[in-house]
Amino acid sequence: MEKHNGDFSVAVMVEKAGKILMVRNPTKRGPVWKFPGGKRHGWESPEDCATRELFAETGLKVRHLELVTELDRGTHTFYLFYTNRTSSNGLKKVGTESGQKILEIKRFEISRILRRKGFLDLHVDFAEPKLIERLMRHQ
Repeated sequence: MEKHNGDFSVAVMVEKAGKILMVRNPTKRGPVWKFPGGKRHGWESPEDCATRELFAETGLKVRHLELVTELDRGTHTFYLFYTNRTSSNGLKKVGTESGQKILEIKRFEISRILRRKGFLDLHVDFAEPKLIERLMRHQ
């Protein structure tokens, strides 16, 4: 799976009862909604990175990950994972804990994500066909 000297980033699409979990992060252009995720630490695998990032950003522990798509971005590889199997006592409180800059964590109806411009701006360039197909199957 690894390319580009092992440089990669990940995102995790978490589905529960027809809703998709999104996190709202600040950016230079203003806050954006995205799937939980981030960059590799040390020599972890894409799956380990996805598991760590999901827990760090949301407090959820993943029980199973499925690779949806992989994209060669030139400088690194991007992996999008899907899960509908997590365990936790609930979503963590947002804030700047452990350097995280999460403004909000929320679950959205799949139909709302598909209709609303801006929800998939950070993800649609790498996974549109497979991502939209996955979301459509779960409506």
